[in-house]
Amino acid sequence: LREGGGAALILTAHMGNYDVAAPFFASRLGRRLHGVRVPERHAEMQAYMEAQRARQESADFRVRYNHPDSFLGVELARALAAGEIVALQGDRVVDQVSPVEVVWEGRTWPLPVGPFVLAQAGGAPVFPIFIVRDGWRSYRVLVLPPRKPEPAVRGQRARQQRELIAWWAGVLS
Repeated sequence: LREGGGAALILTAHMGNYDVAAPFFASRLGRRLHGVRVPERHAEMQAYMEAQRARQESADFRVRYNHPDSFLGVELARALAAGEIVALQGDRVVDQVSPVEVVWEGRTWPLPVGPFVLAQAGGAPVFPIFIVRDGWRSYRVLVLPPRKPEPAVRGQRARQQRELIAWWAGVLS
C-alpha cells in the first residue's frame, strides 16, 4: 500500500481492533485514508462517537459515516480518483446497506455490494487486511495479496462484480 501509490481499497471484517489500527497505520501510508463506518443506532451515541473519532482525524485519516440518503459512494469514488485509500468492512450487511447474496460452499449469506461497486468503478486494487486478536492486548496484522478488479466493460460489469465478490467470499472463508 505504501509503495504502490495511487488509489486503493482496503476490505476488512468486523473484528479485531480496526478502530485503533486505522489512524495508526494511516500516518504511514503516505496518502489519506478514509475509514467508513455505519452510524450508531442511537443519535446520542452517534454524537458521542463522532466527537471521540474527531480527535483521531488528521491530514492522513478521516472517518466517513454511511448515513442513509448521503452521497458517500460518490465522495469515496472521488477520493479514489485522487489516489487516496478507502477502508471498509465487507463481511456483513447492516441497516440500509444494499446486500448481495453469495453462495459459498453450499451456504448463502449476504454481503454488502457497495465495496465491490466502488472497487470496480474506481479501478482500485482491493487489499484484504485484518487485525486479528491473538490474546489479551495482543494483535497481529494479516495482509493478504490484493486483487485488482478488471476494468469495467459495458455488458460485463455484472459478471466482473460477481467474480470480485466470489473472490472476497473465498478470502472470508
